Amino acid sequence: MGWKQDRAFDPKKMGTAKNMCLRNCRIAFVPEIPPKYADAKSAMLANKKAGTLHDMKSRPTNCAVPVFADTASVYEHVMVYDHNTLYSDGKVVSNPNSFKYFGWGETLNGVRVVSYVEEPKPAPTPAPTPAGFKEGDIVVPTRLVDYNGTPLVQYDKTYVITQLRGDRAVLSANRNGKMVVWAAMNTKDIRKA
Repeated sequence: MGWKQDRAFDPKKMGTAKNMCLRNCRIAFVPEIPPKYADAKSAMLANKKAGTLHDMKSRPTNCAVPVFADTASVYEHVMVYDHNTLYSDGKVVSNPNSFKYFGWGETLNGVRVVSYVEEPKPAPTPAPTPAGFKEGDIVVPTRLVDYNGTPLVQYDKTYVITQLRGDRAVLSANRNGKMVVWAAMNTKDIRKA
């Protein structure tokens, strides 16, 4: 599980205009994010309403994301955290802990800059199949004990593997056109007929 960058961030393209922090940030994403909101507070509230504003503790360190800070201005402030470096109005911020943050956003002006990706779950490991055996094989017992070691009486010369799970083979015999289970045996105790 993790975040992936949907829209690249180029700090060299970040604007430096005073009181234009939202514009300064949006033009640094490639391709440039179009204008939509008037200020950082509006962009932050849009993330909050969409459920895409997150606590700073969960900020991804492998992506560039907009971060929204609480300031004395009614318009608030937006910056970009890029791989643990904070950029504000085209400059690296030397003390990122000096801000009180509302959080970080998955979007800026409604444009997604990062997406959450589920890590693929490993495929279940199939039970090992004994070399050379498969369901439908005709076999003969080489030792007359069932899978648990209980002695067996052999009624037929050959049997068919009707189920195979790991080293456990269920052997059946043909009785008047129907397959009837005879016993479950360990594959080490059978061989192909």
